Amino acid sequence: MISLNNYTCNRDSCCVLGQSNNIYSVYGKAKGAKTNYKLKNNGLKVDQYTIDDCVLNHLPKESKCDYLFIAKRDNIDGYFVEMKGSDINQACKQLLSSIDKLRANITGNIYARIVTTKIAIPNYHQAKEYKHLKKKLGKNFIHSNIRLEDIV
Repeated sequence: MISLNNYTCNRDSCCVLGQSNNIYSVYGKAKGAKTNYKLKNNGLKVDQYTIDDCVLNHLPKESKCDYLFIAKRDNIDGYFVEMKGSDINQACKQLLSSIDKLRANITGNIYARIVTTKIAIPNYHQAKEYKHLKKKLGKNFIHSNIRLEDIV
């Protein structure tokens, strides 16, 4: 059993803890999804959690993100990742909800990442949820189409 704050995961297959892998890579879950998020690691210990179907499994699907990567430095940084078709506003809601529920595990920076399969609808950056996430995280919030890569 894996514990993340007050939430637990009973399936070791959906969470990978304490690894120093060079690259963590996750893909969109929809059939034929092309989205890809990579976290390149320079020797830090990193925990990878599947949030959507595991850690926060008791919550409705629309209120949680897909993944959380925790990079352990002097502080603990959290990378919240949502893979989405084109609904960036919904992705923002899912990220905000997950950050709110799991922020107690993060003592360092919080990063939010959205990777979409399609070009977003025009003016998505004017939506309330998008503005809220951008205001809350500033440059730590990134949206990308198809692929996104971070280095820790």
